[in-house]
Amino acid sequence: MFPMSSLPDPRPSPTSTPPRIETGEPTGPMTEASKVATVTLLFWVMKICATTVGETGGDLLSMTMQIGYAASSLILIAFFLVTLAIQLRARAFHPFLYWAVILSTSTAETTISDFMDRSLGLGYATGATIIAMVLIAVLATWRFTQGSIAVDHIRNPKVETFYWVAILVSNTLGTALGHFFGLAGQDLFQNGWHTHPSFSILNTAVNAPSSSSFSRARPVCSASWAKATPSLRL
Repeated sequence: MFPMSSLPDPRPSPTSTPPRIETGEPTGPMTEASKVATVTLLFWVMKICATTVGETGGDLLSMTMQIGYAASSLILIAFFLVTLAIQLRARAFHPFLYWAVILSTSTAETTISDFMDRSLGLGYATGATIIAMVLIAVLATWRFTQGSIAVDHIRNPKVETFYWVAILVSNTLGTALGHFFGLAGQDLFQNGWHTHPSFSILNTAVNAPSSSSFSRARPVCSASWAKATPSLRL
């Protein structure tokens, strides 16, 4: 017989850790796949194609079919909200659904930008400034309410909503800026760079301090030129 003190205690120690059983199930939210596409080179190629198709569709609805910018914006915003609701209810990443939402943002942002810049008469510069301020507000609210603006892993519905709203507003800003620079380039090409308003402002700011001295020096220069080139006078 062994003494009772030498026998091992069958009861587990209070500080012992139970063995971990591998079940193959996710152990945290970061182990689940993201519901948005990974940003790669192929992503940007697809994004450019979707934006081009979306802007063409927006112009088709508002201009070719002559529905108008306001009515077209309401229709396309409704289409965006429908696709967004389906995307938010999805539990996993579905490429077709994801790019359908991207396409809906591209169509809606086209008519929204045109409505602000043309129908409301704000102009592309003023419209772009307002949209940029809205985008900053969206990103700031996203940052302060959710703690970060990371887009590499999105599962939370609130974070995903901010993600899609930011895409819609940024696409609208891109369209407004694209039209602004496009019209500016067309004006420079047709009328010359010296006719653009921005050059007029710059020219006034640069030449205003020396305009009076140039006016006083001009008669002297003209007289000197006439004396130096007598053979050119008719």
